[in-house]
Amino acid sequence: MAKGMAAGGFADLHFPAAAISFSCALGVPINATDTPRLLLLMRRSMTDLGLSTDPAKNRYQRKRPFMVNNQPICTPADEKAFSAC
Repeated sequence: MAKGMAAGGFADLHFPAAAISFSCALGVPINATDTPRLLLLMRRSMTDLGLSTDPAKNRYQRKRPFMVNNQPICTPADEKAFSAC
């Protein structure tokens, strides 16, 4: 269950949690105090990055893995929204 809980934390796609999940990889905290410019850059780019996958998703209409394998996902509250994508 601990692995699922950790994965759930990384699955938060809302700002600023989505940006903060990169802190470990960068080795620095990502927040308004320590890295304000990086945080601003990530906030501005999130919309563009999110929308960049829409043409491929719309063309291929592939189902997400959890829709096919019928296994629970780390963020059950998001399952309905992700199923529509």
